[in-house]
Amino acid sequence: MSLLSKRLRRTFIVFLGVLLLCCLIPMAVSAYSPSAGQSVEDPLFPWVEETSPELMGCASGIQYKGLGPYKQVREGSGKKYAAGVMKIQINSSTKAGFCIDMAHTVSNNDCYEVGSAIANPKIVWILDHYPPSTSLSGLEAAARQTAVWWYSDGYSATWPVDVVARRDQIIAEAEVGSGNPPVPPKVTISVDSQVGCKYFMRATTTPATGGQVLTLNTTNGTLNV
Repeated sequence: MSLLSKRLRRTFIVFLGVLLLCCLIPMAVSAYSPSAGQSVEDPLFPWVEETSPELMGCASGIQYKGLGPYKQVREGSGKKYAAGVMKIQINSSTKAGFCIDMAHTVSNNDCYEVGSAIANPKIVWILDHYPPSTSLSGLEAAARQTAVWWYSDGYSATWPVDVVARRDQIIAEAEVGSGNPPVPPKVTISVDSQVGCKYFMRATTTPATGGQVLTLNTTNGTLNV
């Protein structure tokens, strides 16, 4: 191979390397997603901050894993914030959550500790009736999050108007519904199977509930649970 061809080859390799680098940088920026409650005009870059917490792990087993569906919101002419569903990893299982503290930003793989129960009954009502879910639309996720912020941080988003309108509906329902006790589920008892004179019964609730204790009594025979 001639000296000229070797130089051309090295030049081509250097050029290709620079082109690849130039392609990777826009890809990294476009893949960035703001954290919940974080100003989108002053972002924290997760690819810089995530290394140390990821290597250390979390003693609590609870880590922030980015945003699910969300939309940008703004109060007046202020900064825009990412309002939506937070993805929280709890012992390798990913759950959905909302932010209740706009004073602190969060980055990917930040650790969380288990705190005290939420005392505001209106926030509890919203979480019960309009829970976070990664299957929500961006509009609905932002409306639910800003409704929570209305009570947790006194934040009153004024834009975009479709999010504000839906948030106001949720707040109006929370104002009325939070003062009422929860409606108990309907319990249905059915025969699951029969062996001789023994009947195996199944209790189902509508709507479906979990973590609840059902007390059953019988007026004839012996009931074994």
